[in-house]
Parts: sequence; structure tokens; C-alpha cells
Amino acid sequence: MNMDIDINTGTDTVTCRLVEARNNLGITQKELASATGISVKTISNIEKEITMPSVLYAMRIADFFHQPVTSLFSYHPSHENDKGDNPNGE
Repeated sequence: MNMDIDINTGTDTVTCRLVEARNNLGITQKELASATGISVKTISNIEKEITMPSVLYAMRIADFFHQPVTSLFSYHPSHENDKGDNPNGE
């Protein structure tokens, strides 16, 4: 079962696999919050795609799970951004 959560940041997307990782270990949001020093509300907001974690929080969470940050959070830029700074879109 795919439990990825996509957080839409305008045209870019961040995929969050935090719920899946937490469920795999059988821990609660409160336990994760206590272990990482991140509030339960922030953990909940990340999981509900209300907010994205700061780099520091993403690193703390990844460290807790002994996984690279990119295994829990992955960035998917939109193709609209591929045009770069060229005014002709090339």
C-alpha cells in the first residue's frame, strides 16, 4: 500500500512518507515528537501536509528512523521550472 503524501508547493511537490515510517515502527506522534524534540502539533501538521519540515526537523526525523532524509521526504520540481532564466523558455 502506497502511503506517500504529496505536499503541493505551488507547482512543485514534496512527497512525505512519515506516516508510513512511523506506523512501520509502531510509534505514536507523541513518541516521535519526544524523541526528536519536535512538537506533536508540528509532527501532525507535517503528516497532514499542512506544513513542510524545516531542514533541521527533516534531519532530526530522518536520524531518528536511521534513514536518509530523501527516503522520508522527496522533492519533485514541476516541469514548468525547467525553462530556467532564458526568456525564450529554452
